[in-house]
Amino acid sequence: MQWSAASGAARAEALNQARIYLPPGARALYLLATGDRTLSAERALVSSGEAIDQKDNDKLTALAYALQERDIAAARRLLTLGAHPEIPVGELEMPVALIPVINADAEGVRLMRGFGVNYSKLRYRGASAYDIAKQAGDGALLEALGNKQAEL
Repeated sequence: MQWSAASGAARAEALNQARIYLPPGARALYLLATGDRTLSAERALVSSGEAIDQKDNDKLTALAYALQERDIAAARRLLTLGAHPEIPVGELEMPVALIPVINADAEGVRLMRGFGVNYSKLRYRGASAYDIAKQAGDGALLEALGNKQAEL
């Protein structure tokens, strides 16, 4: 926070200190997106060249962490900052947008659709999001995916 508000030499020193306490990466970007108060620091990082979709050692992005935690507000902030929901993440290289489908998180699916994710075109290992939701037997999830007529 101090870094984003400082200028000149004080700005560089504040950024160095911040990187010691919270090294840059996907987890740090997720944590900054969890609150409105820290969002200005995240915006400053992104505008200074920090990649919003960078992956950590677990091959996850900040958006992936937000969706795993079902933190819709943080996911919305990250998407607004330019996070890409189609990026493959994790050891299985699954698209980020499928995380709410796998977790049966209808609110997360609605958020992704609101940011332009077309679940009818999104496939992972031959299965569509609808296939995954049908297999789970989750009517609310199918409805969130936009398939109101789907039979379980």
